[in-house]
Amino acid sequence: MAEPSLDFIGRQLQSIQTDLQQIKFAADVDRRNAVSQYDNLVVAVGVKIGAFEATTEHRLNALSDELNALSDELNVLRGELFGRFDRIEQLLNKA
Repeated sequence: MAEPSLDFIGRQLQSIQTDLQQIKFAADVDRRNAVSQYDNLVVAVGVKIGAFEATTEHRLNALSDELNALSDELNVLRGELFGRFDRIEQLLNKA
């Protein structure tokens, strides 16, 4: 059996080296694409979270305003009731 020549082995090694360089290049491109996709995903999630927080804050502020208005109305009603109770008490004392 004849031994492979050094030229043949050299060509095979060169071919393997070229394949490895192409694989490395493709892996680098994939890595860069993955990083870019990750960055885009982080930005998209950040925007969604920001929008959610803004919407929630707006709704909570509106709810707080409504609760304050209801509290004011209840205070007015309580004052009216106390006034009526005082009036009833005055009428009962006269009787």
